[in-house]
Amino acid sequence: MKGKRPNPRTKQSHSSSTSPLERFQPFLSTTWAPIIFFALLSIVYFTGFVFTDNVMVGQDTGSEYHAGEEPFLQKVKDLEPANWTRYLGGTPMTGARMPQYFPLHIISLFTSHHRYLGWRYFFAMFSAGYFMYLCIRGFNLRPLTALFSGVAYASTPTLLTFIFAGQEAKMLVIALFPLMVWGLYRGLLTGRPIYFLLLSAGIGAGIYTPHLQMLYYGLWGLGILFLFQVLHLHRLEKNTAATLRRSLFSAGAVCLGLAIGAVGTFPQYWYTKTQSRRAVQPEGEGKGLEYAQSWALHPEEIASLIIPEFVHFFDPAQQENHYWGRNPLKLNSEYFGIIVLFFAALALARTRKDPRVQLLLALFLLSLAFSLGPHTPLHGLLYRFVPGMKVLRVPGMIAFLFAFPACVLAAIGLDRLLGEPDPSSQFQRNLAIGSGIAGGLLLLVALAPGAALSLWTGVFWSDIPSSKLQIAQANLPNLSRGALTAAALITLLYFLVRKRTQGSLSPALLVVLLLPLMLFDTWRIDKSFLVYTDPNRQPPPEQMYPDVFNFFNRNQDLYRVLFLSPLPVPIPGKDMGMRTYIDKVTVDHHEPFSVLRYDRIIQGETLQNLAILNLLNTKYIVSRQALQGLPEALSANGLYIYQNELALPWFYLAPQYTVETDEIRILQHLSNPEFPPTQTAILETEPPGFTPDPDPDLQTDRLELLSYKEREGHIELQVSSQGPRLLVISENYHPFWNVYVDGKIEPLLRANYVWKAVALRAGEHRVEFRFRDPIAVACRWISLLSTLGLIIGIVFFFPRSKENPNA
Repeated sequence: MKGKRPNPRTKQSHSSSTSPLERFQPFLSTTWAPIIFFALLSIVYFTGFVFTDNVMVGQDTGSEYHAGEEPFLQKVKDLEPANWTRYLGGTPMTGARMPQYFPLHIISLFTSHHRYLGWRYFFAMFSAGYFMYLCIRGFNLRPLTALFSGVAYASTPTLLTFIFAGQEAKMLVIALFPLMVWGLYRGLLTGRPIYFLLLSAGIGAGIYTPHLQMLYYGLWGLGILFLFQVLHLHRLEKNTAATLRRSLFSAGAVCLGLAIGAVGTFPQYWYTKTQSRRAVQPEGEGKGLEYAQSWALHPEEIASLIIPEFVHFFDPAQQENHYWGRNPLKLNSEYFGIIVLFFAALALARTRKDPRVQLLLALFLLSLAFSLGPHTPLHGLLYRFVPGMKVLRVPGMIAFLFAFPACVLAAIGLDRLLGEPDPSSQFQRNLAIGSGIAGGLLLLVALAPGAALSLWTGVFWSDIPSSKLQIAQANLPNLSRGALTAAALITLLYFLVRKRTQGSLSPALLVVLLLPLMLFDTWRIDKSFLVYTDPNRQPPPEQMYPDVFNFFNRNQDLYRVLFLSPLPVPIPGKDMGMRTYIDKVTVDHHEPFSVLRYDRIIQGETLQNLAILNLLNTKYIVSRQALQGLPEALSANGLYIYQNELALPWFYLAPQYTVETDEIRILQHLSNPEFPPTQTAILETEPPGFTPDPDPDLQTDRLELLSYKEREGHIELQVSSQGPRLLVISENYHPFWNVYVDGKIEPLLRANYVWKAVALRAGEHRVEFRFRDPIAVACRWISLLSTLGLIIGIVFFFPRSKENPNA
């Protein structure tokens, strides 16, 4: 049977009736189209960075814009795992965060540190958009819907306002979360190993961002999604074997992800729980429930999800503080867009019919309740019963877990309109009523912001401090403008949706009109947090402080420096552990994972005691103002440097000891100017086989440093004495240090509250201290083998995945 020849005229007529936007949709479904789109979007957002030499200002990243300009080979060498650093009295690097193993870190080998941070911001926005696109396609929604949601998630202030805070690690976890959800959701639905491997890759990369608390919350979200989806599929299929298989694959994927990040997880977890300032309750940083709930969100921040200018924030671009909420400061915004809220509300109409809506709504409400900290019982309940919660704070950090489901709900609401919109009178009536109420309330706030503020404080914060109230009243014009903007957007959305339901607006045209509206809505917040600076306008520190740098560089001894006033840059090569500020709020000083006892000894009045400064090997004191009572070593470059001639050496031999186990009494002894630590070391256990020298001849003692390899954690000394001695090293005691005397292992002692020591008999000895973290050694192998397994698995299974990766 012959086929019927096509009519050229008919074909031409059909082509001419198809709009360019509709012809673009097939291209959008290709693999490369969304990649190109979100790359271009990110380039547009970061034009001030991509096409210039500028860097972005971040509070947590400091202002040393010439850091990271070391030679390429030195940077490659530094990729090798370090064991120890002199920072903060001596800190185990195996218990520190591991940003050098994030895949993007290779860029840092070719540029400065701050330029590399800029590319991390860029990558966070790009991957947030692209991974959300894949995630929405994985939910079986249209490419246009996925494009809309990708733009919404990539441009949300929940993500991008972390730039000024300099918290790109948080941004990267937020960006990776849709990839993890996509892998888990599609893996549960299809059973394909490739998706579970992508889930593992997302978790592993999330560990090395490195922001473990954000990833911890992300795993909560994945757990909720897993439980809901597995139970849903089990109810549909009634297949216990399939449910068990899905559960094993999911658990295996999470375990593989944790194994990939093992070196960035388990040593840090052990250190945090046992050695860091967060280790002991209540003395450590984890000061109980009240401290754990600090930096929670409050009702005012939740209202700002609708009007971001309601409680507002510190505006970096204008250097103005409009924030009047209950936290001390606000350097970011949790706002994710009134347009997202509008379409998410449309999706709620399908709560009973669509299990995805139920899942996302549950995730939204749970994370919102948790973020409110003391305002709901959820955080307190999890604090008591969930492992790991007692060393965490800042519940508001979980905000991305309600921004994400909001964007997905908005996708579901929009996708319904892009398909066959509901033209029924009931839908039109509900749409008009809902939009009218929302727009009307917003308009009332815009017209009477003072009345709205009075009503709010009367109901939710009756005892608002007067200083906060003054800021709130000064913020009323911003509140009015923000409410008017939100009301206008609601009105525009109503008419666009109505046109679509009436069939007079095509799906492609609707999305094209929505995208600029959404970018306008988010850009008005994001733009304030994109602050650029030219690093070339600020010379490197050795040029700003040439005399100071020359002074410190000439002295190659081991010592510490106390800074009595904040300096714009650190002095390289020296232990910045004593870089203490009068202004304790300064971000640069904050180190939440310092060794517990060292953190105690440098706090408050203890550090103001000269005897403690001597104990801590504080050889120089740097100040912007002239001081009395100390010999001046240098006055140059606007700084005064004073030498502390009583500072104890880095290594010394003590002939006597006393045993004291009470920490308060130990500190009382050390704080007494009459107590001689070099004569009598305070130990907390009896040194085995050691008899104090009753008549020591210290003049004949000899101590020679043979090797000091900080990164390797290796110290070697040659010691000679006429009698028994305690060799004390002015670095933090840590149980993973091993000490060998003439090749034989000896007990490691804790001396003078913070330092490490070893008991020596009379005579000549070669003493070796070696740091070896058995947990880190095992985890390095686990991470290496697991990463190789992931790569092999992806290579093996990816060609077998016949499914479109965007599906």
